[in-house]
Amino acid sequence: MSDELVLIPARFLRDDIAYRSVSLTNKSVVIFCGFQTADHMEKPQEGYVELIQWQLLYVLEGQAVYQLHPNGQRITIKAGDVLQIPAGTRYRLMPDENSGWACVRLGLDPTFADQLVEAQIINHDRFVMHRGVQLQLVETFDQITHGLRNSPDDSLPWTALSAQQLILQLTHQPALDDDLLTVCRSYLTQHLDEPISVENLSQLCNIPASQLRPTFYKRTGMELVEYQQRLRVDRAISMLGDYSISLDDIARQLGYDNTGDLGVQFKRITGQSPLQYRQRLF
Repeated sequence: MSDELVLIPARFLRDDIAYRSVSLTNKSVVIFCGFQTADHMEKPQEGYVELIQWQLLYVLEGQAVYQLHPNGQRITIKAGDVLQIPAGTRYRLMPDENSGWACVRLGLDPTFADQLVEAQIINHDRFVMHRGVQLQLVETFDQITHGLRNSPDDSLPWTALSAQQLILQLTHQPALDDDLLTVCRSYLTQHLDEPISVENLSQLCNIPASQLRPTFYKRTGMELVEYQQRLRVDRAISMLGDYSISLDDIARQLGYDNTGDLGVQFKRITGQSPLQYRQRLF
């Protein structure tokens, strides 16, 4: 079922966020959970907010642009996406007014988040996953919000446990096919100068390493190594337009041992050598 066909019950499209201090392992930590729409977004100074808590954001309706500071990286998130944001991140979230916007947020005190990192339940990487809008997950957010607001103190650890289980559900499911290609492309683009690490990729995609290659081939029609070579050649083409960058530097930055290895792959894919391509540009 596509996200567009999922009708979110009206009771979930409200602004309702609960904060509560919870005693865990003899320490007091703050947890918050709740629903948010575009009308009640943060009003950040100078366009950005700095996150105090580790946070998980689950988009229910519409789409928005998530932009990081200071590098300005922009990520579009849409209904069904899950965004993890580590504590200390400076960012801004810009909802698309034409598509509407509603999300649920789960925030953890950094102390509690660090405990979950040690238990390998979460990590501090920024990432986006596509889970689709699942009403049972939205119900769980609602139960946690209600528990934080109304539960007696001695019941709060159970609410914290529910939050931990929800995080596991959202961050440890297998990635959907559309998400897998996005994750692989992003990872390979950032590691063009390195051999492919199937282990790292499989962890990012949340699927066993043995399934990554056949799943990727089914989705793209090419092997991971070939896909990386084409990304390298694409990058080489853009670098060849800058005459101040030598062929040796291009080869080195793209992970080739020498210009000969670069030339073999470049000519195989484009039909001409890097030097021929550069000469045509100038």
